[in-house]
Amino acid sequence: MRVVLYTGKGGVGKTSIAASHALRSAGQGLRTVILSTDSAHSLSDCFDLGLGNEPRLIAPNLWGQELNIYQEIDKRFYQERRWGEAADYLRELARWLGMEEVVAEEVMVLPGVEEVSNLLYIRNYTEGVYKGNYDVIVVDCAPTGETLRLLSLPETFRWWMEKVYPFFKRATLWSRPVLKSTSHLPLPGEAKRFTKLPLPSDEVFRVGEEIFEEFRRVASLLTDPRLTSVRLVLTPEKMVIDESRRTFTYLNLYGYLVDAIILNRLIPQEGSGEYFRRWRENQEVNVQKIGEYFSPLPILSSHLLPCEVVGKEMIEMLGREVFSELDPDQFFFQRKTQEIYKLDGYYTLSLTLPLVDRGNLSLKRDGEEIIAQVGCIRRNILLPAFLSSLEIENARLDGDRLDIKFKRRQK
Repeated sequence: MRVVLYTGKGGVGKTSIAASHALRSAGQGLRTVILSTDSAHSLSDCFDLGLGNEPRLIAPNLWGQELNIYQEIDKRFYQERRWGEAADYLRELARWLGMEEVVAEEVMVLPGVEEVSNLLYIRNYTEGVYKGNYDVIVVDCAPTGETLRLLSLPETFRWWMEKVYPFFKRATLWSRPVLKSTSHLPLPGEAKRFTKLPLPSDEVFRVGEEIFEEFRRVASLLTDPRLTSVRLVLTPEKMVIDESRRTFTYLNLYGYLVDAIILNRLIPQEGSGEYFRRWRENQEVNVQKIGEYFSPLPILSSHLLPCEVVGKEMIEMLGREVFSELDPDQFFFQRKTQEIYKLDGYYTLSLTLPLVDRGNLSLKRDGEEIIAQVGCIRRNILLPAFLSSLEIENARLDGDRLDIKFKRRQK
């Protein structure tokens, strides 16, 4: 099985690129499903047909699906008996908070719940109801901000379960008899109301532990470099490039393999007039920067097509532009170009710099960026927020890996 996730800033054409990959894979005889996890679905518009919450055959060997968050939550929390008590507890807590007449669906669709549901749903193709049905899973992700929240959930949940959950569970067990014993006392209004605070039952805790186990397994799937990779779609515009750089850094931080950059909507040479000439010149400058920022990742590209990418014919044309004779299911790059880890109290940023001679390497810091230059080739690395405030302790070149150690925070 092969899993490929496409993401990028809103409006860069990631849905069209993902669709071209899926259609090309299906044309090679592989059972392929393209799955949209963007709440503002555009996959149906791209293929010019209706898609729903179940996979629909849209071409030979190709199925499409647009997740409906309300149907998924209904299925997970109401139709699955093992989750029933957790749903009941959430409704009871909502009533205690004063949310009169709030239906369960509204309670469930809180910020973050959609990302949780989308992430857990991917397991249906590897271990659940669709296991064995497909050879290739193409995921049309939400714009980068939402995608980062989606992909960071397993690590965030792991931290919560290890650091907070044990304390919360013990506190709940301790609070049950206390609240029960004080519920009949003549207390002031707000204090009296607090004694009626609904506490999660053992069954609710069990469901939480099950969700954590599902998160762990999904994270294992999505960070497996033998199965899954992420591809960043961008256009050669400054704001898009800057957001893509941040996304690239954080994807590496969370352990996801980015195997290609897809550069979309280049102005073709046959574009005439002063208007298009200026656009091309601006794009040429930005394309050079993209090569510096994302090296050594391969960069695939496509030109601005003569009309909107809607329907299978235009999607196929886009696929020929992007992939040419390449197999879209292959791994274009199989090593993480950046890794961040902590050892002995120090954070280390490890970079892949193939074929680098130590004597030709120069390194400097410019605010939130690390600039590594080898001869006339330069690579700019945008630091994540927690590293940008630290000073560099030292840097060491070991083979094709450059390790930059940052000083620990002063207490």
